Amino acid sequence: MWSWSSWEGESDSAKDREAKLTAPQSRRRFGWTTWMTRSSSRSYWHPNDIISYARESLKINLNQNVYLTLTDHISFVIDRYRAGMEFDNILSDEVRLFYPVEYSVGRYALEKIEERTGCRLVEDEAASIALHIINGETNLIMGKAFQMIRMMREMMEIIERHITIPEGRNYPKEKLISDLKQLANRLVSEEPMSGRKDEALYSFVQDNYREEYQIINGINDYIEVTYQCSMTEEEKIYLALDIKRMKDLYAG
Repeated sequence: MWSWSSWEGESDSAKDREAKLTAPQSRRRFGWTTWMTRSSSRSYWHPNDIISYARESLKINLNQNVYLTLTDHISFVIDRYRAGMEFDNILSDEVRLFYPVEYSVGRYALEKIEERTGCRLVEDEAASIALHIINGETNLIMGKAFQMIRMMREMMEIIERHITIPEGRNYPKEKLISDLKQLANRLVSEEPMSGRKDEALYSFVQDNYREEYQIINGINDYIEVTYQCSMTEEEKIYLALDIKRMKDLYAG
């Protein structure tokens, strides 16, 4: 089994943490020249129905580049399946959590691929296809999409460490996930933040929700060191309010 390896070492910068392909030693010796020679006759797949399904499910238009990238990806994954090679996706759980609709598109694609080719790809491949759909939504390159999802997971993990949830209960994640997606997308795409500043709200949160605000400052310190980017004051305030809402659910 081949796998997408995780980024290595917390001391590494986000720029240096690139997804690497690792293979068992027995297969690595063949090298890419041998692989490309064996794969000179590629299987080509046109993903029109998958992209149409994605558009209907997401209710948005996708970047036209997704036709090229998804065609190439699915064609390649079919070839490597037939050659006895499969990939894991280390972000499969995160894609399922943060992008459930896109993940469902990936599941739909697996069914269509099996229907047409007889190839039943591993479940992680649904997440890989979903990543291409996410790229089509956000106009990010694949490496940036990986970085964005990784950042979201790490921010959520920090927040969850500071919230005491009674045993047997789940907290509603939808609002937090929505805000983390918007934040992480802006941070990795380096888009400037726009909008009217609400100084009164900023002061109120800083004075009355100090614990929640400190949690967000800690997260901001972490992403500054790890990803070399930073939240605006407005983004800090809204995440602090998210945490306050979740803590209030279990107060008393």
